[in-house]
Amino acid sequence: MITHAHIPAIDGLRAIAVLAVVLNHFDLGWPASGFLGVDVFFVISGYVISRSLYGSNQKTWPSFLGDFYARRIKRLLPALIACVVLTAIALSMFNPAAGASLKTGIFALMGLSNLYLWSQSSDYFAESSALNAYLHTWSLGVEEQFYLIFPLILWWSGMKIFGRPGARRMLWITGILSVASLVGFVVFQSVDPVSAFYWMPMRFWELGLGALAFAYQCARVGAAPSIGRWWIPLAALFVVFSLPASLSVLGAVLACGLTVWLVLMAGWSTSTERDLGILGHPVMVGIGRVSYSLYLWHWSVLVLSRWTIGMSGWLVPIQLALMGILAVASYRLIEVPLRHARWPGGSPAWVLVAGGGSVAAAVVLLWALGRPLSGSLFLGDPPITRSYGVETLSQPYSVDGVPGRWSGEDCVLSSNSDVFDRSSVPVCTIGEASMPRLLILGDSVSAAFVGASKALSGRYGWSVTVVSSWGASPVPEIPNTTAWREANERYWAEVVPALTAGLRAGDQVLLINDLAGYSPRKVGPRLEGKLALYERGLRRLSAELGDRGVGLAVVHGYPLVRELNCDPALAVGQWFTPFGSPCQFPERAESLQRRALLDRMLTGLDGEGVIRLVDLFDLFCPGERCTYQAADGALLYRDVFSHPSIEAAEMAGPAIGNRLPVHSN
Repeated sequence: MITHAHIPAIDGLRAIAVLAVVLNHFDLGWPASGFLGVDVFFVISGYVISRSLYGSNQKTWPSFLGDFYARRIKRLLPALIACVVLTAIALSMFNPAAGASLKTGIFALMGLSNLYLWSQSSDYFAESSALNAYLHTWSLGVEEQFYLIFPLILWWSGMKIFGRPGARRMLWITGILSVASLVGFVVFQSVDPVSAFYWMPMRFWELGLGALAFAYQCARVGAAPSIGRWWIPLAALFVVFSLPASLSVLGAVLACGLTVWLVLMAGWSTSTERDLGILGHPVMVGIGRVSYSLYLWHWSVLVLSRWTIGMSGWLVPIQLALMGILAVASYRLIEVPLRHARWPGGSPAWVLVAGGGSVAAAVVLLWALGRPLSGSLFLGDPPITRSYGVETLSQPYSVDGVPGRWSGEDCVLSSNSDVFDRSSVPVCTIGEASMPRLLILGDSVSAAFVGASKALSGRYGWSVTVVSSWGASPVPEIPNTTAWREANERYWAEVVPALTAGLRAGDQVLLINDLAGYSPRKVGPRLEGKLALYERGLRRLSAELGDRGVGLAVVHGYPLVRELNCDPALAVGQWFTPFGSPCQFPERAESLQRRALLDRMLTGLDGEGVIRLVDLFDLFCPGERCTYQAADGALLYRDVFSHPSIEAAEMAGPAIGNRLPVHSN
C-alpha cells in the first residue's frame, strides 16, 4: 500500500550510500567503488521526489511547481550556502590562490557546478580533483537540473490527477527517457567519459529509475507483493561497492538496479516490516537523516586536511569525528530549523526571492575572496618569486641593455574575442631587429617562457618574438575542445601564417605547449591517435618552414606537476603543513615513463632532422622527485597550472639556446 508516512529504511539506505562515498574518498582501498554511493543517492532522490510530488495538494500546475521549488529551496539551500561560504573562508586562509575552487563554489550555489567542471574537462578521479573544495557538488547540480524538468513530466503525464492511468503514462514517458539516457551514458563512456560523468541527461536514467519505482507502485493493481529477504539486495550492493573502479559502468547499473529493489521493498513494507532489518536501525536512520549535511561537509574536511596536515591513517578517526560534528550541527542548527521555519513573506514566490537573494550574496562573497580579496586571508608566507599567479603571464618583460620590450597583453590571445594585429610584432619582440628571429608560438606556457629571451637575445644572438594563444593546440591538426576553441582556430588559421610569412632564411620557430595531456597514465587508442595527429602536424609545419630555410624546434614535455593543482605557496611548505607539503610530487621515473610514447615520437623526428628537440626535463626535475624547486632552490612554477616562473624561464634560456643555431652579436 502506498502511503506518505516516513520510511526509516530509506534513511538507512541513504546512510549506506553516504558512508560508501566518505570511505571511498579517504582512499583507504575499500570500498574501491564506493563512489557509486552517489548513484544510489540518485535513485533514492528520484523515488522520494516522485513520492513528494504525488503527495502535493496543489491543484494547478503553477502552484504545484511553486510549492515544489519552495520546498526544495528550504530543504537544500541553507545547508549548501553555509557549507560553501564557511569552506571558502577556511580555504582562503590556507590557499593564497583559491580562485579555481571558489569559482566551482560559485557555480555550485547556482546548481551548475557539474557543467562548470565539465567545461574545465575535470577528471573526478585525477589527483588535482582532490584539492578542489567543491568538486563533490557536481551531483547536486545534476539533481537540481533534474528538478527543473521532472515535475513537469509528472504533472503532464496526469499521474497527479488521474491516478493509475496517469501512473502508467508516467511509466512510459519516464521509461523511454531513462532508456535513452542509459544508452547515452554507456556510449559516451568510451567517446566522451567526462560528459557521461557530469551531464544530467546522461544521469537521468538513475533518477528516472527511482521515479519509475514509485510510478510502478502507483500503477500496480492488487495487493502489495511479499517483502522477501531484504538482506539479499543489500549484501549484493556491498559486493558492487567492492568492484574495481575500472568496472564503474557495470557497477553503476548494478548499484541502481539493487537500489530500486530495496526502495520497492521499503515502499511496499507494512508498519511492522518498515525497518527492513539493519536499514531501520536507529544508528543507520540517524546517519541517513544527516546524510545531506554529511555529504557536504565530509569533502570540506578532506580538502582542508590535504591543504594543511595531509592525509594519514592515524588522522582518519579525527577527521571522521569532525565530519560527524559538522554534519549534526548543520542538520540541527540549519537544515531542520530553516526547513520548517516560516520564511519572509511566507508564499512560495517569496521563498524563491529569499533563496535567490541569499545565493547572490554568497556569490558576491566568493567572488570577492577569489578576486579583489585574493590572498588577503592567507595565513602563510607568500612564495618568493617575481611572477606569482596566473595573471602574471601577461605582465610586460624586458632585458636590461637589450632593445625591445615584450608588452604582454598585445602579444596574447587570452579570449575568443581577442584579435592579434601583425603590426604589434615590434612590441612583442626583445632583441635587435637585425638579428635572426626566433618566433616562439604555443599556448599559455609559451608566454611563460618569455624570460628565456634574457639569454637568447643576449648570449645567443636572437631577436625573440613571443605570440601566444591560451589553450591553443600544439598543431592545428589536433581538434581543440577547450573554452578557447575560436581563438585557437584564428591563431592557427590567421595569426601564425601572418607571423611565419615574415621570417627569413636562418630564422627559427620554437613551439612550446603544455604536453601533459600527451603523457596520461593510461595508454590507449585515443592517445595514439592524438600523437599521430601531432606528428603529422609537425612534419607539415617543418616542411613548409624548411622550404624557406626556416627551422622548427619543439620544447619537450616537462614534469607532470599540473595534475597536483598545487599552489607554489604550499609546494615549498608552510607552518600549517607540519608534516610537509600536501602536494604529492611525482617521481622522476614515473614522469619519464609516462611520457615514453611522446618521447619516442619527438626524438624520432629530431633524429630525422624534422625538428630540433629541446628537452628541459632535467632543469625542472633535478632530483628523484619532481618538486616545485630547482637545484638552487629557485621556484620553478608561478601557479597551480604549472606555468614556469620568470626565474625558471630565465634558467631555461641557455638550455634552449644550446639546441638552436648559435648567432653572435
